[in-house]
Amino acid sequence: MCTFINLSNHPSATWSEEQLSAASKYGKIIDINFPNITPEMSDIEINLLISLYFSVC
Repeated sequence: MCTFINLSNHPSATWSEEQLSAASKYGKIIDINFPNITPEMSDIEINLLISLYFSVC
């Protein structure tokens, strides 16, 4: 079975039953908070953050 990764600032615990039902068709729901990206971040900092998120998933 697959996994549904919710990469957002909207935790699945706050979703409606309809949303939970639709997402759960893809498997277990895992919440990962969307990272805080500021306008001041450099390309290097953003790329490091991307690398970190890909290594966790």
